[in-house]
Amino acid sequence: MNFRAFWDEKKIAVDKTLEGVFADHTSRLAEAIRYSLFSGGKRLRPLLAVAVHEALGGTLEKVVNSACAVELFHTASLILDDLPSMDNSDDRRGKPSCHKVFGESTAILAAVGLASKAFEILTGEFSLNKISSSIVLNIVQEAARRIGTCGVIGGQFYELEMNQNPADRDGLRDKLDYIVSNKTVPLFLLPATIGASLAGAKDDRLFDCLDYANHLGYALQISDDLLDRGESNQITFPRVFGIEESQRLLEEKTAGALAAIAGWGEEAWPLRELIRYVLNRALQKETA
Repeated sequence: MNFRAFWDEKKIAVDKTLEGVFADHTSRLAEAIRYSLFSGGKRLRPLLAVAVHEALGGTLEKVVNSACAVELFHTASLILDDLPSMDNSDDRRGKPSCHKVFGESTAILAAVGLASKAFEILTGEFSLNKISSSIVLNIVQEAARRIGTCGVIGGQFYELEMNQNPADRDGLRDKLDYIVSNKTVPLFLLPATIGASLAGAKDDRLFDCLDYANHLGYALQISDDLLDRGESNQITFPRVFGIEESQRLLEEKTAGALAAIAGWGEEAWPLRELIRYVLNRALQKETA
């Protein structure tokens, strides 16, 4: 199986699971949630959870629900990012943003609803897949930490502060690093943790997963910035480092991700192909 076939197969499984999450809800709030959840996302984060889990000997069936929880967290963050009080974006993935279609109050409640459902899914693993309570508790604590004030929420706040105070831009490299490590990377560390934990990974393998996910998160942010250069007034890698240095950093992060799993077997081939995909899409200006 090639990587595209692998991705398509897992994406179909993820989308099928996601379709059932709010299937029994018919309110306008649920409509807003589904609108955002099925707006054309690549499902990179749940794919990472699945790829890690299967590389460590797990099965798709055991990880797919928790992998989908990560996508709910991610979608919630995008809805909030787009709000007029945040990044003030009218469009998301070529479609009007959630708040443009359903209004700001509904969009905010949709984001909260998505995050709440994600925690419900994660805690449900105790009975659904007979996962030990200690593992489930660790995953839930990890999720709360990664999306909280020391993670995605904190990173978004810091980015807002930077963009609203353009004169205060000394040490831009350190500030960009802080934003990426707190806003982007946590939603890669979380699925890596989920995939490894549900597979019963030991400390050394978990460390490899987190090292890989950290490099992958940075690589994806650099890749996105290179593809979107000139389309945003925010602090981006090309604006801070220039295009050539950003491309060099992307290659460096790719090498770091590959090195993190260098000792893994053939089962880890999707992880190797995933980071190469992120590299190639930017260097070749390929959209996916």
